[in-house]
Amino acid sequence: MKQSDFIDLLFPEAFVKKVDIKEITPCTADPDRIKFLAQADKTLGEVLPVLYLSIPNAKYSEKLEALSYRHKQHLVTIFSTGRIGMTYVKDRNEAEQLVEEAKNLINRAFLHLKTHGKPTPELIGAKKELDP
Repeated sequence: MKQSDFIDLLFPEAFVKKVDIKEITPCTADPDRIKFLAQADKTLGEVLPVLYLSIPNAKYSEKLEALSYRHKQHLVTIFSTGRIGMTYVKDRNEAEQLVEEAKNLINRAFLHLKTHGKPTPELIGAKKELDP
């Protein structure tokens, strides 16, 4: 049994099982690349603060219920609704790989949330004070 299988047995409802790419359009920064919107099979609002604290260059807006960060050359935005957007993607194969990486990152955040609880508002505020 893999560790991920064991964790899924402990918290079956906690994880994103599927993220579907819903829309692919030309990237505005480079017409030879694409941007895409994907949709997770569950809402992600409760893990946005965990992701914010975990990703060094992340920006988090409680008001917009969204988190954005740079991953390699891509701008990634994750919304509480489960919508995920990425820009400057080479092709559909890279998009599918990036979706899988995002799903794994989100699921690690859900695991952290289940095992450690929600981050305090003070901790989130402290990071916001450090970020310009």
